[in-house]
Amino acid sequence: MRRTPESRTVQQWQADSFNCSAKNLKGDFGASLDGDANSLPFAGLDLVHADGNGNLTGTGTISYNGAITNVTLSATYTVNSDCSGWVASSTGATQDLVIVSKGAEVRFIRTDNSTDVVTGVAKNLAR
Repeated sequence: MRRTPESRTVQQWQADSFNCSAKNLKGDFGASLDGDANSLPFAGLDLVHADGNGNLTGTGTISYNGAITNVTLSATYTVNSDCSGWVASSTGATQDLVIVSKGAEVRFIRTDNSTDVVTGVAKNLAR
């Protein structure tokens, strides 16, 4: 008998679950961000390297209210066993994150400014 996802037991889901750590966020990622910052349009495109030990570095291009700027990125990150986590940038910006597809993708949302609504997706370039 073929089982559908709905017929799986909690124990079967737990057996298939993936435990995360900082090591699961490792490699080179292409990231895109968009939303509003201070009620003005914001978008970004970044190349980021995660070292698997809690450090991010990279470069990017942002558009803030139509002004284009090249940026250098530096941040630290923490990953919880449930694949959620957070990023603290050297600029003071913070983001919550979730790792999906066993590290092939990371989704995030900015959390340091309640008036900003900026979300993004980063995809591992090697996967």
